Amino acid sequence: MTGERPANDEVVDLLRQLSYSLAGMVEVPAQAERTVEMLSDSLGMPLTSVAVADTPTSTSMKMQASRGTRTKDFGQLNFSAGQGLGGRVMSTGCSVVVEDYATDPQITRDFVDVVSRGEGIGGIAAVPVISEDTVVGVLYAGVRSVGSIGDRSLQVMQQAADASAPAFKTAIGTKAIIDYLVATERHRIAGDLHDEVGQLLFSMSVSATQLRGSGGDNSTLLDLAEQIEQQVQDAAGNLRRALHVLSPQTLDEALPVALLQELQDYSTRTGVWSQPIVRGMAGEAISQFEFPTVQLARVILRWLENQVNVRIVVLCAEFDGSELVLTVQHDGDTASDDPETNELKSSMKQHLRSSADSIQVLADSDGTNLIRARLVAS
Repeated sequence: MTGERPANDEVVDLLRQLSYSLAGMVEVPAQAERTVEMLSDSLGMPLTSVAVADTPTSTSMKMQASRGTRTKDFGQLNFSAGQGLGGRVMSTGCSVVVEDYATDPQITRDFVDVVSRGEGIGGIAAVPVISEDTVVGVLYAGVRSVGSIGDRSLQVMQQAADASAPAFKTAIGTKAIIDYLVATERHRIAGDLHDEVGQLLFSMSVSATQLRGSGGDNSTLLDLAEQIEQQVQDAAGNLRRALHVLSPQTLDEALPVALLQELQDYSTRTGVWSQPIVRGMAGEAISQFEFPTVQLARVILRWLENQVNVRIVVLCAEFDGSELVLTVQHDGDTASDDPETNELKSSMKQHLRSSADSIQVLADSDGTNLIRARLVAS
């Protein structure tokens, strides 16, 4: 059995330090670096590393931090569920230990060149970092010989994974929201550019046309009008390219960005504190009800502006295959069956697409209220 056995008090100290260190970190790379540093110091293994998911529901991961690597390739590994050792851990949610990476039948051969030939790793263990039944990361520890890392070292890795899971889950979720907020701001800037610069270019084009019409035989004025028209065309081309870069590029981004913009506009109008939550990944089928979903959110938020004692609004968009559940939770005084609520339901029904779609307005006993729309792709 290869690898040192940390004493019990060392294990406890490791976990305490790990929990405290990660608690104040909101960036995934920083968390990964700190986790690998402490794990490496405790285990004394030739190689330690951690891979982390990009989003809370991602089906792929990439290495975020490593210690003891010989090549840059290992630290740049990306893998999907089922690929290699980390992919097997993602698929099963269980720790996997191999004594010879190059020949072990449990794992695919996708990364043998990098792990076995490039790094010289024989025995290696991979442990899932699990939060709320989701694998959000994978911890690794390996030796450059055929053999096991040892039961005690594996136990320390599993305990470290448990201790770090909540912090990683929070950081991944925070990163996803920040990415959506950045995309939302890009979208807003694109709208401003389109409205302001586009209008300016249109006015310049009209002026050039008028100049050409009133220039008569004056070649100087005609040349100037032609110059202005060419400059407007060039600027319009640059504007189109800028708008393309600033606009949402994927399904995962487009609908969440539109919903976040509606929520931000609501907060700006009312001063009400609001919080967005996005769960799951938008698929191809989701695109067909992007417009009705945004309209539903707009109807709900406009309606909330007239409600009493609304101080907090949470908007959650949850994607699941070919359906989307849009939930708006608030702390106002609305009941579930008063005339105003019935008016809301009536307005929302106008934006439902099929008999499979549904809406709910619920008043909970704890004082919170839920407005929920479920849209199913055809």
